[in-house]
Amino acid sequence: MFHIHQQFKSPFDFDNAKFLALPVAIYHENEIIDISGIIQRQTYDCVLINGEYYLKDRFQFKVRKLTVLR
Repeated sequence: MFHIHQQFKSPFDFDNAKFLALPVAIYHENEIIDISGIIQRQTYDCVLINGEYYLKDRFQFKVRKLTVLR
């Protein structure tokens, strides 16, 4: 289960966040770059959020807020 501000560490974290459509915040060097987006796609190296690609080794990805699925 995810918690708010949890940083994604593994490909499974990215897959689960995509499946659950969790809003994701993107950070670069501890500064927020994009406040909220949904993961559209991920590969070994990068993540597609809001139509923009971000390299996993250059950015940090954290849960922005939790949503309840109904």
